[in-house]
Amino acid sequence: MTRGRRTAGRGAAVIILAAGQGKRMKSRLPKVLHPVGGRPMLAYVLDCAAALKPARTVVVVGHQADAVREWVGDRAEIALQVPPRGTGDAARRGLDVLAGFRGVAVIVSGDTPLARPETVERVLAAHGEAGATVTLARSTGLSGSEFAAKMNAMAKRIGMQNASFVDPTGLDAANMASELRLSRASKKRLMQSDFLTALNSNRQSSPAENS
Repeated sequence: MTRGRRTAGRGAAVIILAAGQGKRMKSRLPKVLHPVGGRPMLAYVLDCAAALKPARTVVVVGHQADAVREWVGDRAEIALQVPPRGTGDAARRGLDVLAGFRGVAVIVSGDTPLARPETVERVLAAHGEAGATVTLARSTGLSGSEFAAKMNAMAKRIGMQNASFVDPTGLDAANMASELRLSRASKKRLMQSDFLTALNSNRQSSPAENS
């Protein structure tokens, strides 16, 4: 989420990351088109985005791009990520399509069918109140305060200023364990290099904002 002072989705831009292959699924179907409750996962994320009434919506496609593009239709603009270079690069491809757009950009994974507009609105509110450059919300097994402390400490270690990390779900650790189960691999990905690279890239490309 880029800098801005908004407390609602109206006027923002939404970037949905839908370029992944989903190798662990061992399926020929693109990951975001796997059905949940009779609908592709991506359908729920697009519904969530539409409920925010954003100024623009961009879906980043890559693996089996034509199939995903055909399914999206006219519900969103399309950005192409070829070759696949990770999550940070996919986000950058979406931002390229938004060149010239002035406002908040909300980046959401296309394989999160449980994403709720209310949650995104809370993230936007926290982002605006903090005047942050980047705000990251993740579903974890930590309490909200533990999550924020952990991520803000990471940002401080790599020298990134004006970063605000929040967990807007309002769930404590016990509730998260039962309602938002994550595999060890999902938790580990948070600490992988593409995430840190994205943070460092933002810090290095915007020295004036961080001064």
